[in-house]
Amino acid sequence: MSTIGRLFVIVNLLLAGGFLFSGIMLLKKMDNYKTKWETAVRTAEADKKALNEQIAAKDALRATAEKAKSDAETAKAQVAGANEELKARVQSAENTMGEQRTQLAKIAADLDNFRSNIDSLQKQLTDANKSIDGMREERDNARKAQENAENELATAREANKQLDAKSNSLMAKVNELGEKLSGAETALAVYAERTSIPLSEVMAAPPLITGNVTDVANQLVQLSVGSDSNVKKGYSFSIYRGSEYKGEAIVEYLENKFATARITKLAPGRRIEAGDVATTRLF
Repeated sequence: MSTIGRLFVIVNLLLAGGFLFSGIMLLKKMDNYKTKWETAVRTAEADKKALNEQIAAKDALRATAEKAKSDAETAKAQVAGANEELKARVQSAENTMGEQRTQLAKIAADLDNFRSNIDSLQKQLTDANKSIDGMREERDNARKAQENAENELATAREANKQLDAKSNSLMAKVNELGEKLSGAETALAVYAERTSIPLSEVMAAPPLITGNVTDVANQLVQLSVGSDSNVKKGYSFSIYRGSEYKGEAIVEYLENKFATARITKLAPGRRIEAGDVATTRLF
């Protein structure tokens, strides 16, 4: 038992003794001493029992307090250990946070560079889009130009076909005219040989000379113009009546005032008569 417990017991005993003494003193003064004594004893025993119960409760409370103290010291030690561990964790966390701050600063710098690169790339993308739009416009213009060129080429090919057809037609006409010219030259050569008129004079283009038919005999016609009007042998006269074409005649004989020509061509159903107009050029 501890000192405090013993002190409580002594105090209780003293109190009990005091009560007992008081009881005895009172019993001496009173007639029913025994009854009072028994009552005092019972009271003292009850008080003793109560004190013992109180002491037991206090001892239990003290044991509980000591256990709580031990648990508190254990908890204190655990808390101290946990505190040390927490301090270590806090230090580690601070170190980690320092490293993370450094990394965060680096990430922020990288982010700024990334944003700058994004802005540069955005500008490049905008420029590229503008360039693409320009190239698309050039492509569209080139396609239109190609389509126009193809249309023009098709038109040119069609025109070329038409020109080829015209060229072939003209070549046929040229060949035909060449054959006719060759035949005319041969005929002129034969005529020059028969009439003894130089071929150069026969082929020379005559000036514009206009006269009238004054007489007709067989295949010969007499004209009202002669050498005084610059008529020469070999000149060909076309003969008309108004706008009606009748035929052709070539001069074979000349006088100053008239000429004699041989009819070389006569229009179908026509007859050359005196009074018809004779000219060296077609109307």
